[in-house]
Amino acid sequence: MTLEIKDGVVQTAKAILYHRDIDKFLLVREPDGRWGLPGGAKEMEDANILTALERELFEEISLRRGEYTVFNTEVSNKFKYDVKNDERWGLDAVNNFFLVEVNDIRGIMKAEELMDMAWFGAEEASLKLDFESLQRGFEKTRKFLKKV
Repeated sequence: MTLEIKDGVVQTAKAILYHRDIDKFLLVREPDGRWGLPGGAKEMEDANILTALERELFEEISLRRGEYTVFNTEVSNKFKYDVKNDERWGLDAVNNFFLVEVNDIRGIMKAEELMDMAWFGAEEASLKLDFESLQRGFEKTRKFLKKV
């Protein structure tokens, strides 16, 4: 698939994946060893940012529509890709954060492209995130969780 770059900016969909019964959040460990959030960049084939989120959730952790509820938090932040060996290095981007409440964690499976995935309490999850832009979005989205 082809990355969509509109007006010089890449839009990404990031899932703050939460399971109410265990009161924990799912983080994924990228191939470079950094902890992040499930999700990724919008591609040309994606109808919109929500479609990108759905695609990424299936590709990364095998979640299908209907196995979770998505809440649009309207939380977003700008960042610049700064991983040197990444084809997106230097591009401007916007993270769009969605609260994703999982119905059942038994169907979640890690994709081969990821090193690891794990559930963490809110404080530990925030500290584990290796990108400051993800930490900021995570904290703002946690506040949204109290409203739903």
